[in-house]
Amino acid sequence: MAYLNRLQTDGNGNIQVVDVTNSTITINTADNTALYQLIDEIKALHHDGKILHLLVLATTRDRLKGLSSPLEGEPFWPTVLAQHGPNPEDWRPYYDDKISQLIMDYHKASGFKVEALFVDGWDVANELDIVSEIKSVLRRKTVLLVDSMALDFAENRTLAKLFDEDEIGGCLVPIWQEHDAKLQTHLQSKAFGVFSHLNTLFHKKFHVSCVFIELAVPTKELLFRRLTNIATKHLALQPEKRIKFGQLAAEQRADMASRILNFPTL
Repeated sequence: MAYLNRLQTDGNGNIQVVDVTNSTITINTADNTALYQLIDEIKALHHDGKILHLLVLATTRDRLKGLSSPLEGEPFWPTVLAQHGPNPEDWRPYYDDKISQLIMDYHKASGFKVEALFVDGWDVANELDIVSEIKSVLRRKTVLLVDSMALDFAENRTLAKLFDEDEIGGCLVPIWQEHDAKLQTHLQSKAFGVFSHLNTLFHKKFHVSCVFIELAVPTKELLFRRLTNIATKHLALQPEKRIKFGQLAAEQRADMASRILNFPTL
């Protein structure tokens, strides 16, 4: 079973999604109609040239527990499990905040409107039409954020590999600088192996701009900086004009803070 969830930010730094976890969409990957509907919705969202589109590829604690990993038995393995939860959006790349919260914090700090999709176990290997849409349309304006532990699963590697190309919105791999050195090496080797072309581009092709690539982002502050660099320098996006929250009437603030953007369940 594959998991996908969606989060959108809007409103001059005010979040419209209140409870991401409880709105998780479970997709039966045997249902091609649902997958094609999803692709159509994503394509429609890309027509809004003011949104920073993120695809977050992350795994869950239960999947990791069932994984035969060379890291099992290492003293830091409980830390790896603690960084993951029941859903992909619960991944804590820098150990404290969930990735969904980091994205909301980034929106509030930067003013960029963000559309985020959280994915795990989405097997597209035999879905040639969907792969074609990702290659020809979606990846050009989408920034991939990757949990290296998710790359232990074949279907996640297949999806990630579609972004190992020049013409993508971006590819960022958060790897916490406080991790044990052995764990950092493992996570980097996973990312470097899957994104072999981007790794070569970044480390050897110095005549090419690589503002949209970083395969080991060590802190959340640098993650935020990389996202803004990609948005402004690579995707030509601009943040919204900022409105100070205190300038709004109390009832307006309450209304803006409580609005929920509902999406159809596939």
